[in-house]
Amino acid sequence: MEAVPWSMWAYVAATVVSAAILALRVHHSVVGVAGDVVIIAGWDYLLLRRVRWIWIATVALLAAGLAVDIAVETIRWYALVITPLQLILLLLPETRRFFEQREAGT
Repeated sequence: MEAVPWSMWAYVAATVVSAAILALRVHHSVVGVAGDVVIIAGWDYLLLRRVRWIWIATVALLAAGLAVDIAVETIRWYALVITPLQLILLLLPETRRFFEQREAGT
């Protein structure tokens, strides 16, 4: 099994930063924040395990969310920085090869 590319580790780091910003800005209960952490950690774990449909869903959700936020003018400055960065990291050739190899059976 090939090592996880740097672009995926950078994506996970960007996700952690994004989640931290969200946790600091949104006043959820402790249970709500813990639930967010579990969901994000699980999602990132599946990405690092090369679950291709999670990768496709992530790209689609990030792109759609960014487009909607820009269209309705609800986007925050940090999301305008982090979300395109996450999309770029997920679409880099290293990342695409990482997910294609799993499908090919290698």
